[in-house]
Amino acid sequence: AQAFASGAGCDWTTDFDSMLARDDIDVIGVFTSSGTHCDFCIQVLKAGKHAVTTKPMDIRVEKCEEAIQVAKDADKILAVDFGNRYSVQNQKLKAGLGKLGNIFLGDVRMKWLREQSYYDGGWPPGWRSRKETEGGSIANQGVHFVDLVYWFLGPVKEISGRSGTLAHEIETEDITIANLTFQSGAWGLIETTTSNYPNLGTTIEISGTNGTLVWSQRGGVEMFRTRDEENVDWESI
Repeated sequence: AQAFASGAGCDWTTDFDSMLARDDIDVIGVFTSSGTHCDFCIQVLKAGKHAVTTKPMDIRVEKCEEAIQVAKDADKILAVDFGNRYSVQNQKLKAGLGKLGNIFLGDVRMKWLREQSYYDGGWPPGWRSRKETEGGSIANQGVHFVDLVYWFLGPVKEISGRSGTLAHEIETEDITIANLTFQSGAWGLIETTTSNYPNLGTTIEISGTNGTLVWSQRGGVEMFRTRDEENVDWESI
């Protein structure tokens, strides 16, 4: 902390309570293990400051709901870091989704690799492997892409799925499959795993009655094709 503060030209502390007590701090970011995000955010909000947490918001729905209510009561901002929404590319893609016609299917395929050493490491050691502090492949790695497809297609009406631990010695899951029905009537499929060798990254596909969009974590827009345009010039949208 001291070394970072020296380079950034700012104060530093390892005392969370003393930071909450400062009058010259308006917003505090929470970048701790996933299962502690809302606990810290609630303390920040009750101290009269805005709170920003990295993804996921938390790994327990009841904690998220509690934090949301505390933010409302305190009239403070509670924000979650979903930076993919703010890239110029994704902003343009969202604006151009109407070119696909009536969207009937959206799917996420995240096939990542995380070795056992990844789960055994971190600080405190092993926090990524324990249910009390982590949520697994969909809550940790997959959540950015789940949010992106949610942002593209809108609220979800129904969901069913299953998860398991098939390739690691951990308490959390390393594979999840979910079937979605969006309020719009479109269907969705989400696959996340941290057990895939080699690491294939993430792909999102959006299918409509007039075309298809394929977005890859590695290659960006791999296809934006409609019945009217072989290659949609999404950059000009």
